[in-house]
Amino acid sequence: MCFSKRRVVIGGLFAFAVLVGGDVARAAGDALDAVLATWAKYRDEARTVSYDADGLTIVPKESTKSVGHVFAEDQRQSCSGRWLIDFPRNEFRIETESQIFSASRKAFLPEHEIFSYVDGELTGHKLSVTEHRGDVFSKKQPEFYHYKADYPVLTMTKIPPLLAHGYLPKAFFVDAESDRQGIGALARQDVELQSAALIDGEECLVLRSATAPGSGASWFDLWVEATDLHRVRRARLGSRDRVSEQTDLSYGFDGDTSALRGWKYVRNDQEGKPIRIVEMNVRSFRRNVAIERAELAVRPETGMIVLDERTPEYYAVGPKGEHVALTPGSDVDPNAGHASLYVFAVVCVLAVTSVILIVYLRRRRA
Repeated sequence: MCFSKRRVVIGGLFAFAVLVGGDVARAAGDALDAVLATWAKYRDEARTVSYDADGLTIVPKESTKSVGHVFAEDQRQSCSGRWLIDFPRNEFRIETESQIFSASRKAFLPEHEIFSYVDGELTGHKLSVTEHRGDVFSKKQPEFYHYKADYPVLTMTKIPPLLAHGYLPKAFFVDAESDRQGIGALARQDVELQSAALIDGEECLVLRSATAPGSGASWFDLWVEATDLHRVRRARLGSRDRVSEQTDLSYGFDGDTSALRGWKYVRNDQEGKPIRIVEMNVRSFRRNVAIERAELAVRPETGMIVLDERTPEYYAVGPKGEHVALTPGSDVDPNAGHASLYVFAVVCVLAVTSVILIVYLRRRRA
């Protein structure tokens, strides 16, 4: 990458134009064009990526007060994640493992799940339900899902591996109704250059979405390092003057190429107080790896309980892959239907055998 001098000049010119009241619109337009051009070049350098990260989820001690429970101290739970992303095919597989607070049990429960987006279909496997069925989780709780198109997967805790390569979730754009789970690139009409700001002494250009992102917030900000335009240092979701979610990204180098090293996510309540903090460190990163579609896809296995939110359909997967229909209060044994047929067949055989035996005995007596 050889943009460093240009980046410094662009960032400095924009800041200078703002300070002296010069042609801010032209300076902003030039800076925005430079950002988008840098991202386009960086997208070409990484067609596929693999990330492994781990860290901590922190729940402030008073953040659960609204559900009738206050901890003596902040709660810290380990968490991890793995990302496999094929950008040109617009497909991904994301696996995360953490702990989630249950208001009803006043305790943390395991949360281990895989999300897969292949061929425009979003599926998910809640491994924690499979691993703890009948113990932590109900015997009737679904463990595999076919999600609707608008299910929020690429949330603020999961998007840093996208941001680091010039991509964003399409769900953040209002006009992406047909493919809300997809991965897209910002276009000039999607954003405007809002201002300049500092992060840890580094000048950043603040890009704001020109339209509501469709995530329950009214705006979405990206803070881009002025001296290294491909580096998104901060992403924020908010409404009016309130920041509801914020993710700060940190970088290092992979050889002579800038690389994502970690991120910190903070979710705030209505009063602006943190209620959830996630700190992640990248343990391994590879670009342009060979990714087979079979590595991305997730399919339900025999015995799994499935909820298809598109239909909707609630069923268990039978031995031959058939759907054994279930109701919320039904038995979830996927072999139940086959067992009934087996019992019926045995009864029929016994009945026929009895008839034959009776006829045989009568003939002998005659």
